[in-house]
Amino acid sequence: MQRELDYRLSEEDYRDWIHWSLSENPRNNRKIMAIGLFLALTIFVMSGGIRASQGDFSKLLPNIAIVLIAGGILLMGMSQKHQEKLIWKRSGLERLKMRDEFPTVHLTANETSLRIDAQTASGEQHTSFSYKEIFEIRETPQLILLRTLKAWQFVAKSAFADEADKDEFVRFLQEKIEDAAAHPENYPTEKEAAEKARAEEAEREAEERRAETGSGGLPAEPEDTSPAITRVDTSRMGTIGKLAHMVTSDVEKTAEEPKAEPAEEPGETPAKEPAEDMEKF
Repeated sequence: MQRELDYRLSEEDYRDWIHWSLSENPRNNRKIMAIGLFLALTIFVMSGGIRASQGDFSKLLPNIAIVLIAGGILLMGMSQKHQEKLIWKRSGLERLKMRDEFPTVHLTANETSLRIDAQTASGEQHTSFSYKEIFEIRETPQLILLRTLKAWQFVAKSAFADEADKDEFVRFLQEKIEDAAAHPENYPTEKEAAEKARAEEAEREAEERRAETGSGGLPAEPEDTSPAITRVDTSRMGTIGKLAHMVTSDVEKTAEEPKAEPAEEPGETPAKEPAEDMEKF
């Protein structure tokens, strides 16, 4: 099974993501600092006012007003809603909204991995995960959240035709994540797949070299084209028979060798033997 989705991220998707991120990871350190600052300011302002008032409560009203105003400002700064607004502006999302440049996404979920290709204003971005690299699935009103080893990834629910279509996709992902946890060898990562492809290519090239050069990768020996030597058993021959065999072998060897013809001197004609000399034989 392979599932492909095409969708465009919206302002609601990003605001939902920011809200979930702050809710999931509350900034406790900032809250503690704000509370500490408020208490220090309260002690400083009220202690000075109490000394100056000399028991007259009406003279403490300005100090109390200062403390309340400062507390209100700190409270607003600590609120999650205010933090969401700050992140929205500082992250550049407001600018993307004004320019209508929110990314378009093509998502492919196959049998072994999940691939996300996003077309942004700065270019195309590619992200790929094996199902064994996804550890958890969560949902928000706008998003399906996937926890990976490095960060959370999200898929917009606007990509699905209806709630049933979304639920089917989530079930498919959950089944793959559980199977990948039980059988990780069946779900190679992008890096592992690339390394395996390189190893297979190297093995294929080695096989081709062995086929070309012979077994073991060594050069093939040249074929022997010299005439075969026929051995004759002379153990039962007498002395005269062995001598006759040796003479016969020498004659055959001499007959096989080409005879070199003597070079003729230019301008000379070989002398003819007198007819009477031929008659002597």
